[in-house]
Amino acid sequence: MSFEDIELPEEDINEEGMEEGGEEEVAESAPSGKFDKLFGENSRKYKLSGMFREWYIDYSSYTVLYRAVPHLIDGLKPVQRRVLHAMWRMDDGSYTKVANIVGQAMQFHPHGDQSILGALVWLGQRNYLVDCQGNWGNILTGDSNAAPRYIEARLSKFGKEVVFNPKTTNWMTSYDGRNQEPVELPVKFPILLAQGTEGIGAGFASKILPHNFNEICDAAVAYLKNEEFSLYPDFQTGGSIDVSRYHDGDRTGRVRIRAKITKSDDNKTLTITEIPFGKTTPIIIESILKAVDNGKIKIRKVDDNTSDKVEILLQLAPGVSSDKTIDALYAFTDCEISITPCCCVIDNHTPVFLTVSDLLRRSVDSTKELLRLELQIRKGELLEQLHFASLESIFIEERIYKDKEFEQAPDMDTALAHIDLRLEPYKKNFVREITRDDLLRIIAESYFLKEDYAQAARYIASYTPEIMGREENYILGYSLYRMARYNDAVTPLKRVCGPEDALTQNAAYHLGDCYIKLGNKSLAADAFAQATATGEGYDEKIARDALLNQGRLKYELGGGVFNEATAVLQSYLDRYPGSPRESEVKQ
Repeated sequence: MSFEDIELPEEDINEEGMEEGGEEEVAESAPSGKFDKLFGENSRKYKLSGMFREWYIDYSSYTVLYRAVPHLIDGLKPVQRRVLHAMWRMDDGSYTKVANIVGQAMQFHPHGDQSILGALVWLGQRNYLVDCQGNWGNILTGDSNAAPRYIEARLSKFGKEVVFNPKTTNWMTSYDGRNQEPVELPVKFPILLAQGTEGIGAGFASKILPHNFNEICDAAVAYLKNEEFSLYPDFQTGGSIDVSRYHDGDRTGRVRIRAKITKSDDNKTLTITEIPFGKTTPIIIESILKAVDNGKIKIRKVDDNTSDKVEILLQLAPGVSSDKTIDALYAFTDCEISITPCCCVIDNHTPVFLTVSDLLRRSVDSTKELLRLELQIRKGELLEQLHFASLESIFIEERIYKDKEFEQAPDMDTALAHIDLRLEPYKKNFVREITRDDLLRIIAESYFLKEDYAQAARYIASYTPEIMGREENYILGYSLYRMARYNDAVTPLKRVCGPEDALTQNAAYHLGDCYIKLGNKSLAADAFAQATATGEGYDEKIARDALLNQGRLKYELGGGVFNEATAVLQSYLDRYPGSPRESEVKQ
């Protein structure tokens, strides 16, 4: 449809898009919805310029806040945060196909697989948070990565240590309402300064240069000691930098970056071994050839031998000075470039401009607060463990569970009242008040230990739902699982399962078994994947069986996950050589 096809109103319309004197009439009859006025009776009275002004503000705000500019707290753009969250959810210590990671991240990111793949490759090439395997491209030559079905990734040890902690994470509902995703990740390191970033939104742009890891740590220590510090950029591609006008990374600053050029002994060959940040060897060579065509430089031949290190050989023409050629390369080619940093980040839903030092201080302060919060949470958990350990000890040592008043109680309230009466002399020694839920849990645990799962489920089901913790959900889920009520057991086990410790590992394993009984092999394989962690505090037998079950289920599913099954089963053979089921797995 062309603009000529649009029927325009015959009435005179003022600058606000309404008839003169008709403003009140339109206001009364216009629908109340945000966009309904465009389809209502008086929709023709609104100019396209008004629509553009209103809708463009919404669009530009979205691109700045939720796509292009990183967040101050964790230093990540939304797509990067969602990729890392998806990797954490599926992490079992083994490499995972990037195609699988992209598919999992699409549960949280609504903008397509290519944006997710690009963000993951970018994170992998920085070598901080993602451990890569396969051809991930080359930042020196600009070569692209292999197809996502051929390359693999997992979270690095550093990433798992400093980025994730579900207990200190703020959560929100994903775009489709099916999942929970982090508002920001509880990052305990200024990763934004280490990785750098670049993004362009509507009216705002961010270009934060990467910095040296050790220098960031030294600056953080200096800040904690109330000492002066300074930070300057450092690049994976090498080169030298002039920071005299860096201005602490402020948007008024500027840096000049030069390639590293060396001369051969006979002064007939120049070798470029380091290149400016943001450039690739083909771009450098193209700029050199263009300078040759323009008569700025006299070079006989250019050879590019770059692989994991830069090596561009420039054969000089006879009689040409190598020193003058180097000066000309810096003057007329991309061997020297100028970059203007722009330290723009999102803080409290607003784009703000800071300096590099400000970013470091805010990150260090955030890390201190996160560590304090983690210690408070841990202290609370230990006090709760002490509380229940004391309660269990008195309940067993005083043989309260053997009292006739308890065993023959006509109802639950009577049984709870008797236990509360018996505990009265000891209440002053507890770290907090004994609640009804405490008594329900202690009774449920006593039945749970006696393998009376029906009674255990009965008592724990009476627990206050809002404060049910991991232990309560596990008792309920496992009891229902042992009672063969697999469908009912799924919900409480899902609340607990994960890779954190032995309790969550057992919950994940039993959840996978429930899904098998319910005939859902795909969900069962995903659940078993969360039970494969090993090390101190984990159940090695559970981990071994879970890894085997995961590989077997993916093998039976076949199709697109057949390669994943091969990788999982190979991981089983590598982790458990000489296993009694080794021959079965190899087949």
